[in-house]
Amino acid sequence: MRTSSALVVGLLAIVVWCAEARVIGQGADCSWVYGNNTDGSAYTDGQPIDVCAENEAAELWYWDSGSTTIIIIPGETLDNVPAHNISEFAKISCKLAVDAFYSMDPTPAVIVVSGGNVHPEGTPYNEAYEMRRYLVETLGFPIDKVVLECYARNSVTNLRNVGRFMLTYSSTISYVICDSPQSLTFINTAKREEEELGYSVGEMKRVDATTFTFVPSPDVMTPSGDSRDP
Repeated sequence: MRTSSALVVGLLAIVVWCAEARVIGQGADCSWVYGNNTDGSAYTDGQPIDVCAENEAAELWYWDSGSTTIIIIPGETLDNVPAHNISEFAKISCKLAVDAFYSMDPTPAVIVVSGGNVHPEGTPYNEAYEMRRYLVETLGFPIDKVVLECYARNSVTNLRNVGRFMLTYSSTISYVICDSPQSLTFINTAKREEEELGYSVGEMKRVDATTFTFVPSPDVMTPSGDSRDP
């Protein structure tokens, strides 16, 4: 059977396009991860987390600039219990986020999980890494739709750090989703913590008991003086 020259040309064009996309992907902008792999402040299994390498699966270079919506899951662990990999509250947040991901129209580009090695002090577990593990291994969510932000240590830096990601990749709006008790106090807590930063991280609007929207301020690109959460 003969293959037409037009078909051959078309197939070659697809191959070239895919190769170029892969090259672009390998150079994906990771500048939003201010502290990546510098002092080991984000770690799992005793090893520093290379956030850029971990996020390669998300294929961020395929995004259409200015047309992306994302979901944010902020970490939630308690400081008065022994170290554990993921709290029951975080599991609820992950389930809520997956349900929202598949019900939104248009479908969000990714879910960004945000949180560092925070509670209790010295914990070997990273909130973002463990939430991704739960999303993928327990809930069956595709790993190429999850982005790690492994440094945030409180509510306001959850938003600041993911805000950097949003501005880098021209994401226009995000939906912050977490279990009801955390969500209902999150905005007030973040507003209070903004005073420590000295600027507003962006605009937050309540949607329902477990969801609010977030649009980042350009000021989130300001680096902090905390090496654990730069």
